Amino acid sequence: MEESENTRYYLNRMQEIAIPNYRPTEEDIVWSRRPTDSIIEEEIFVHGTSITFIDVGGQTRERRKWCQTFTDMTSVLFLVGSSHYDELYLDRVTGEYRNKLREAMTVFECLINFDSFRRVSIILFFNKSDLLKEKVEARVSGIRAHFYEFPQDADEFNLVAVQNFLVEAFASLVDPIVFCPADELTPTSSPLFQNRLSGFQRKSAISQPAVGRSASMNANPHRGSNPCDRIPRKRTIYRHFTTAVDRKNIKTVFNAMQDTILQNNLRRLMLS
Repeated sequence: MEESENTRYYLNRMQEIAIPNYRPTEEDIVWSRRPTDSIIEEEIFVHGTSITFIDVGGQTRERRKWCQTFTDMTSVLFLVGSSHYDELYLDRVTGEYRNKLREAMTVFECLINFDSFRRVSIILFFNKSDLLKEKVEARVSGIRAHFYEFPQDADEFNLVAVQNFLVEAFASLVDPIVFCPADELTPTSSPLFQNRLSGFQRKSAISQPAVGRSASMNANPHRGSNPCDRIPRKRTIYRHFTTAVDRKNIKTVFNAMQDTILQNNLRRLMLS
């Protein structure tokens, strides 16, 4: 049986939880999360500004409901399990086993090129970075066995190399794209990643991430046979490696949304 992250967390906290007067900490409450299996709308206030979150389930059966929420949005938050490169799930619709990370790439490609998203920013969270670190450092299951596109001259048990590869893999699904500075990772700055990644066929590699620096990609040969229509407009993507219970995520979201609103307002002024 596969042990969930929640189970491991609470098992490690058994002594504290067993105390008669136990009161859950904020972290305990966050770890009690469960997968979204419907559409949930939640309004929060940050520095006096109202932000409405619409949480939609990522399961195959839930995706047909997404179109109901694709209006009047500022940003899209897309969460990727960065440690899922060697994990499979059973598609209950087709009865086939699929790689979780490749499936996330398929969904992301369709989502990012959806016409309603031409004026929204995309906040791409590479989630479960702590589990990715554990998996890579354990040197048991390498990413190359599941993603043959991983460069032959790169170390599949080097965390930064794997993170760089994940950034490149998702970047190759969008044309054109702008990456903005987000975290401590220095993406594709080493000579190893200056050339295009085999399989993803990018025109140019991503160097230091910065607003206004674009990197366009050729068509990805690993895209599905029925890809969404391409939207030939520049859009901004913020990328972060994070953990599921990182409470700083809301600051990231708020800053990205403010930036998007400012850009949209400037665009309207220029057109008026």
